This record gives sequence, C-alpha cells and structure tokens, in this order.
Amino acid sequence: MTKKIVAPVFAALILSGCQTYNAFDMFKKDDSYEKALIQTKNAQIINSLETKAKISATYLNPLYPMEYKDAEYFFVGVYMPDDYDNPANAGLFNKEYKLAVKTAKGFVEPKGVEQILKKEQNELYRKMPHTDVWSRYYVVSFPKQDGEGAIELLLKSSYGEALLSFPRVR
Repeated sequence: MTKKIVAPVFAALILSGCQTYNAFDMFKKDDSYEKALIQTKNAQIINSLETKAKISATYLNPLYPMEYKDAEYFFVGVYMPDDYDNPANAGLFNKEYKLAVKTAKGFVEPKGVEQILKKEQNELYRKMPHTDVWSRYYVVSFPKQDGEGAIELLLKSSYGEALLSFPRVR
C-alpha cells in the first residue's frame, strides 16, 4: 500500500524539483502590446456562411502620437481567401473591395497605402496584436478627420461590408 503512495509522490518530486520557472513566466506584462490590443478591432464579411474577407485594424494615432499626427493612421491586416492568384490585385489592392473612412459627408478614400512586405523584419508588424501569416498587412493613412464622433473604418464589397469603430483621440 505504501509503495503505491510513495512511488508517485517521489516521481513528482523528482520531475518538478529542478524547475526554475513556472507557467506564469510566459505571460509577462507588455504595456505596448496591451495598448495596441485596446486600439485593435476585427470584423468579417460573410456571405452564405463563407468568409469572404477578414479585417483587423489598429488605430495608430493614440499609440504613437509623435509619429502619427498629421493624418489618421491605421495598421490594417486583410485576409481574402480567393485573391492569391494575382498578387498585384490582392488585399487592399483588390478591385472588388474598397477601404474608406465613413464621415457625415460620405466616404473618404485613403490618402496613402503602404504594404508591409517583409513582415518579420518590420518593427511595427512585430508589435501589433492579431497578426497571422495568411493576411496581408498595410499602414493606411486617411486625411485628418474633424468632429466629435468615433472614426469608422469601412471595408466594402459586393458581398457586404465590415465596419470598425474607433474612439476619437484628442
């Protein structure tokens, strides 16, 4: 009877006695990641139970106010399952999809779209939450928006639309 109790206890002591860290060491607090997570929104365009597009956007102005102050900047990740045949017309350059900021006067097109090609070497890409290997990533800028309401980023296609709403930064 004592062999049945002593053997498992002894094995547990041997296997765990030399460990210098615990599982919570893997979850260190990262303030910049946490702030980016707060400014990140996700949405999908779904048609007939099929995902046509997935968008993830992080509002960069509140995260880096010294760098991004002359316009409204977003780190945008887009996944469209059917647009990998022609890389020149993929992601935000796909003619079937339009990205815009929704305003009281209508829709405003981006003033700049910079694709991030070498993801692993890009510092901004490495800092952003919700990144994956299948999506295409961009830094998108829109003209500075006036007003009190939220900034609404819209991805629109013939399949539907995805609206992401971000609190305005002063």
